[in-house]
Amino acid sequence: VWHREAQMIRRIFRKTGVVLLLLLLVALWIYPEEFGLSEPGRPAQSLDGSKIKVKDGDTIRFGEQDYRLHGIDSPEFTQICKSSEGKDWACGKQAHLALSRLVKGRTITCEERARDKFQRIVATCRDEQGRDVARAMIEQGMAVSFGGFAEGPYAEDEHVARQVKRGVWQGKFDTPSSWR
Repeated sequence: VWHREAQMIRRIFRKTGVVLLLLLLVALWIYPEEFGLSEPGRPAQSLDGSKIKVKDGDTIRFGEQDYRLHGIDSPEFTQICKSSEGKDWACGKQAHLALSRLVKGRTITCEERARDKFQRIVATCRDEQGRDVARAMIEQGMAVSFGGFAEGPYAEDEHVARQVKRGVWQGKFDTPSSWR
């Protein structure tokens, strides 16, 4: 009796294991960036700033391709923040405007780091002088570093923006990920 039960349990585990393995492989295939497996597909691309459309404070469009700035999250376009006086201000629109000022009319070079689940190119983008566009957004207080305080690629820049109360740090706001 125990022998048959043990065989039945082994068969169940084998079948369950195969199903779980297949699910894992499908997940890896569909969302490689979530597992840190997405590899850059092309060399740095030069984008003509006169043809860049700014979608929000961390995403630009060139042609049919969206580029998501690596390492930051900015307020959503319709997001409202509170100023130091407690008044509403359109921080999402201001983040959009800040990114527009950084890229419009300039040649921007973007180095692909990954693709996200929306097939946007996640990239580090720089202007003609080599200035990191995402870092500039953080320094202006128009974006937060992914990973939160004391983490992420721009944590030190965010710390400075917080201390001097630039941009969203001047008052109260929901992080973009919480606001969504």
